[in-house]
Amino acid sequence: MWAFLWSFLLLAFNYLLRPIRDAFAVEGATSDRVQLFRNTFLAMTVVVPTWSWLVSRYPRRILVPLAHRLILGCLIVFAFLTGVREELSAEVGRALFVWQAVVNVFLVAVFWSTLADLFREGEGRTLYGLIAAGGTLGALTGSLLMSVWGKEVDVRVWLAVGVVLLEGCVLCMRQLVLAMHTWRTLDGETSVWGVGERPPASGVTEGLRALLRRPVLTAMAGYILVGTTLATFVYLLRLEIVKASGLATAEVRELFAQASLATQVLALVFQATMAGFLLNRFGPGLLLGLVALAYLTGFVSYLLAPGLAVIIGVEILTRASEFGFGRPGREVVYTTVSRAEKYQAKSAIDNWVYRGGDLLGAYGFQLLFARGFLAVEITGLAGAGVGLGLAYWVGRAVERARTRDAHAR
Repeated sequence: MWAFLWSFLLLAFNYLLRPIRDAFAVEGATSDRVQLFRNTFLAMTVVVPTWSWLVSRYPRRILVPLAHRLILGCLIVFAFLTGVREELSAEVGRALFVWQAVVNVFLVAVFWSTLADLFREGEGRTLYGLIAAGGTLGALTGSLLMSVWGKEVDVRVWLAVGVVLLEGCVLCMRQLVLAMHTWRTLDGETSVWGVGERPPASGVTEGLRALLRRPVLTAMAGYILVGTTLATFVYLLRLEIVKASGLATAEVRELFAQASLATQVLALVFQATMAGFLLNRFGPGLLLGLVALAYLTGFVSYLLAPGLAVIIGVEILTRASEFGFGRPGREVVYTTVSRAEKYQAKSAIDNWVYRGGDLLGAYGFQLLFARGFLAVEITGLAGAGVGLGLAYWVGRAVERARTRDAHAR
């Protein structure tokens, strides 16, 4: 129950702050947004190695609450700074954008790595689906709150709500450890931490080696790099269209929250009605191909009927496809490699390939947008085509890996 609630509060926190962050990004120029993506990438290059170093030397039971409290302190500072002026200043807004983008990835990674330390493998298989459902409900709740009251309620109030949610995460973590300690004591064990094997070393060098050593991981990394680049194209194109619409900042927050809510609902429909059947029947290649097809459909739609409603619909479709189809498809791919390769590849992909795709997409968009919307659209269509090809490559690589393993047995 405590892990479910922790997941709920964490995703509610992330999706509560996301519209605030995105609304700020609308106010800047294209070059300013590129700088935000660059600064986010640079921040990740500092945060990830630092956290890995700390975890290797100090117990997680101390580091996890401390990390949450430090982030909570930063949020209080942001709330205070927004109270000094009626709206976020440019400097504070830039800092909030980068901070939220880094914290979003960091806290989710810390959450799942903590559960990996607490739960045995069999327990994880049984409970992870339910725990992930808590996160989905949290994302829906955060998006719903902002979509209903985002325009009426002051930003400082939402930041204060974020403080409460983060403190709730710390409480859930402590209660989860106490509950696990009770269960382990009944089993005759003295500690709840590290009940499973420790993850192998997953630095930059090990991660890159894992990606290059296995063709299926190389294909996956290429697919994610292209997909993240296309997602950044859609994200920045949406910001340009929203900026041109002349909406007020509060209206922008409300619009983005409503789009996020629609995304979560559609993703839930995809997961509940289609993803499992398609994955079992056709394999991960088809699911990954559906995400690329969503981008292809989106760019064609905007090319034929450009406008605010269309670009919002494109982002809803592409993000819901990524959540509903892309994530389950990718997790299956990781089952075809060893445990060490899985940890190393996931670390490299989740931290470097994703953020590298963001950076590539931001600089690529800036270069193309200077030549007009058509240049962005054509490049997006070409990228979606490449994504389809890479999805097919991933699917074939998975089938070859399964055939090889079957012959080995």
